[in-house]
Amino acid sequence: MTDTAQSPTLIRLLTMRISIVAGVAVLLMLAAFVAQYLADPEELVRMVLETEAKCIAEAVANGNVPAQWAHYRDYPQAYGFRVFQKGLPPGKRLLAQVNDAAMPAMPASVPNKRDPILALNEEFGALSGPGGPRDHRGWMITHRVAVHGHGFWVQAVLRSDPAGLRWMMLGQEVLMRVLLPSGLLILVMACAVLWVIRSALLPLQRVARETRALADMVAQGERMQPLAKDGLTLEMREVVRALNGMTARLNATIARERAFAADVAHELRTPLAVLRLQLAELPPGQVARQLDEEVAALAHLVGQLLRFAQAEEAMASERRPCNLSAIARDVCEELAPSALRRRQELSFVAPDESLIVSGNPTLLDVAVRNLVDNALRVSPVEGLVTVSILAQGLAVEDSGPGVPDAHKPRVFDRLWQADRRRGGAGIGLALVRRVMQLHDGAVTVEDCSDGGARFVLTFVHVQPVCCRMGEPAPAVVG
Repeated sequence: MTDTAQSPTLIRLLTMRISIVAGVAVLLMLAAFVAQYLADPEELVRMVLETEAKCIAEAVANGNVPAQWAHYRDYPQAYGFRVFQKGLPPGKRLLAQVNDAAMPAMPASVPNKRDPILALNEEFGALSGPGGPRDHRGWMITHRVAVHGHGFWVQAVLRSDPAGLRWMMLGQEVLMRVLLPSGLLILVMACAVLWVIRSALLPLQRVARETRALADMVAQGERMQPLAKDGLTLEMREVVRALNGMTARLNATIARERAFAADVAHELRTPLAVLRLQLAELPPGQVARQLDEEVAALAHLVGQLLRFAQAEEAMASERRPCNLSAIARDVCEELAPSALRRRQELSFVAPDESLIVSGNPTLLDVAVRNLVDNALRVSPVEGLVTVSILAQGLAVEDSGPGVPDAHKPRVFDRLWQADRRRGGAGIGLALVRRVMQLHDGAVTVEDCSDGGARFVLTFVHVQPVCCRMGEPAPAVVG
């Protein structure tokens, strides 16, 4: 798994932290709310009885029977109520009474005095026993409720609370007064904060995209361009200024390295050519042949270094549709005499359709030539080297000893050699990998089924086209 997949985004990180802070705030509000009600239990009971009175009046007005409610039916000693309507004639004003054992006695009527029902007023208070106020026997509320234009007076009593009406009321109050309002507020604030964060991060995301584009420029051999500073905050402008300074220094360093490698290679080519001419004048013999082979290897190394230094510049100067099939065939034809001298077989296998890729023909020729030359060098006498055109690229198979699994991760490193006795300088395969990077492709090595190694060039954008080898390549789509 990559670091990018493991690392959370800044927006996600801020969202998580804001959510944690909001959750803690809601818990604190919830604790304070519950503590307030628990500190004043009578207020909670008043709310319970007031709600009961409203529900009872609505049920009676609609012809329902509140006496069948579970807490009145199951706990007759704990809950009770009476319902009055003052507008009715005397004797008919009491509409309903449930659980007489829980209800206090009705005030007695006094002759020539006002009916006690007509004297009812809204009130809430504790019920006391014979022992006075300290003999607490519950609570009662007298509450007027208007339903369908009619006024109902309800007396509701709560002696104890085995049904948990107080806790249900507390839960409802918490839901309606804390959780729902705070949840809605948090949702609105979260949306606003996320919008602000996204808006503030847009310049940073733009800088990140442009920075990733710099890496693509380096991979394709192009000169890195400075990042734009328009529309950035002061802090981001400082970051971009530092990045641009670093980019300018990197451009200068890369240019110096390329120029140095190219200059050294150019300076060495002439004396090496003179040295080979002078060696040719030596009398034939073992020493002269060995010196000529060493100088030839050194000249090959210098040529590889020069091509390596010029690869990026060549890629930036020319990129066009290339017929990879024709390039590979030309390389095989040119290296066929070398294979015959070594008594080796060089085979080229290609479909009728030519494979067209977008790139630099000179660099593609270098990559294919290095792979084929490397395959011929490691294959034994009478060995077979096969160059095949694939659907997405090209493969070169040899009949040599192959590449051990331990060496495969390093086989494309510059100047790395598993066995220096086989010759070479450790530049060829590194140059092949660099050429494929410049073409947004890849080179891999794998084992052949019958021994040897198989090097595969894979391109991203390819197009099979029916054309003869000598015809120019059409434009690549994509």
